[in-house]
Amino acid sequence: MEFCPHCGDEIKTPVTYCPRCNELLERDMPTRDTVSEHLNYGIEVVKHNPSILAPQIILGLASMIFSWLFTKTYGSDVVLELQTALLEGGDLTPYIPLFKLTAAYILVGTFFDMLIQPFIQHVYVTATREEGVDFGASYSYVLGRISEFIVAQLIVIAIPVSIVLGIIGSLSNESLMNIDGVYSGVVLVSFVLIIVFFFMLSGIQIMVWEGTGFMDSFRLAVVFFKDRFWMLIKLGIVMLIIGGIVGYMPLSQYYNFLPNIFFGIVEIDVFLNYRKMKR
Repeated sequence: MEFCPHCGDEIKTPVTYCPRCNELLERDMPTRDTVSEHLNYGIEVVKHNPSILAPQIILGLASMIFSWLFTKTYGSDVVLELQTALLEGGDLTPYIPLFKLTAAYILVGTFFDMLIQPFIQHVYVTATREEGVDFGASYSYVLGRISEFIVAQLIVIAIPVSIVLGIIGSLSNESLMNIDGVYSGVVLVSFVLIIVFFFMLSGIQIMVWEGTGFMDSFRLAVVFFKDRFWMLIKLGIVMLIIGGIVGYMPLSQYYNFLPNIFFGIVEIDVFLNYRKMKR
């Protein structure tokens, strides 16, 4: 049983800050200031908590099973055949079951992702805080805040879509008919979406890491990125290089998720150190 050293309130869930007084719960976490220190710590976290890989391994296996069932049911050439039918104006009636399956897969996958991503982030943050990996505790934590996470992720989907529709609606018919105008519009929309989606997705992650609400987490994500811009850029470059190397290794499709897990842990470590220094 843990109690806040500042106000004495009982800490019932693994959080970085006391839910009552919002003071930092010190856990003797050493400060790491350089990219290499964060990377080395990420390696140590994975080495001491190999079970942290389990959720991504299960997701990978589920994806492989779905791909196998899809190929077994529709054949390996169905996508090429559908593309040909679309380009040549052929009969699409035989592909209606495929459209329904794809729509169902997207809907179910999106809803499942709303549940699994907060769970995975909670597993990562407890391991990074040296509290170990407890899938049951992570499940209970996410279940207790499930409505918050679903609403937050619906906002993450709705706002970028609204931005796209707003930009498209503001373009004139002449602009849409002009290829240069269309190209410029696509570039602008893509840039805006990347920025907005990055900060909003980071906000959902910080909801889990900090135990805060979405708007507070979103604001903190913006400040965090601004204050640790170059650190995150350097880590991003390192992870792109690592991901590229792994992608060219034999049978990489079976373990190419490892860099994402590693970077997720390193990013959390950067954030926790940042918050500790700020307090």
